[in-house]
Amino acid sequence: MTKEFSIFLKNTRSKLQITQQEAVNILINSESKLSRLDLTTYSRWERGTTKPILSKQILIARALGQDIASLIDLKTKVPSKEKKDFELSIQRNHNPYNYQKTEFTIKHYDSLTNEPVICHNLMVFHNDYLGLDTCLSDFQMPNLKLDIFFDKYGEMIGHLLYGFLDTSTLTSGHAPRKLSNCEFIQPQKNNDKSLTLYIISGFSLLSAPRKAIVSKALDIIRQNKKIKLLETNCHNQEAYSIHERNPECEFIFKGPSTAFGGIKMFGKNYRYIRLKISTESVLAYKVVSSLVPFTHEHIKDN
Repeated sequence: MTKEFSIFLKNTRSKLQITQQEAVNILINSESKLSRLDLTTYSRWERGTTKPILSKQILIARALGQDIASLIDLKTKVPSKEKKDFELSIQRNHNPYNYQKTEFTIKHYDSLTNEPVICHNLMVFHNDYLGLDTCLSDFQMPNLKLDIFFDKYGEMIGHLLYGFLDTSTLTSGHAPRKLSNCEFIQPQKNNDKSLTLYIISGFSLLSAPRKAIVSKALDIIRQNKKIKLLETNCHNQEAYSIHERNPECEFIFKGPSTAFGGIKMFGKNYRYIRLKISTESVLAYKVVSSLVPFTHEHIKDN
């Protein structure tokens, strides 16, 4: 992929009508991880002499305002252990009374202020299943986003609950433990902010909605280049194993302990583990290489 990245940089500079030095300046000023970049290194990248690792390529592309799809190698060989974990996290069917390939529709909510029934269902899920201490008003906060997956009979079969945080306001370096203390913002009204995508929860008993949930999360990150960090309350063991292998994955805290299920960590089981991960490293996961360039299509393909 050395030549592909080289071509990508040349095409991007041509598109932006900037010099190599101007490209270097943009990268240095936009990303702290690129603060030590110099013209010599950048020139080597463009000539195809060397290349950075994929996560840094993605970081560079996003800093230059470009889509990352062309940087993803669809023929990437995925380590067998990672492949197995990903397949289990997606394909395992926890509802034997329903078909694996369930037809579903997705409804998006930009606000839950006028959705008391949905808020009640979410409160029950987060309190009883995840062990988060929530109340009804937590889900009626401004700017909290929700995608609900409905089967053909109109029954709820999955959800993705998330919001955007201004990273600079997170005094502890991560989203507050209590949902009520989160101050979610509208990303389109805060173009100058570095954002953290906080996925409070994503859940389905069925494989098809689970794949769509993963694709939707990837698509959100891919489309909004201001999202620098992902935080998630991970409650799937295989998904946790995938994240845990990422050196840029940071453990934040544990949820309540449980006798069975959840996440096993240090010999104990917890209902969830809060993780913080750089978005470029998530997009560089080999196990999602076949999803990232086509995230929107995978969301619709059900």
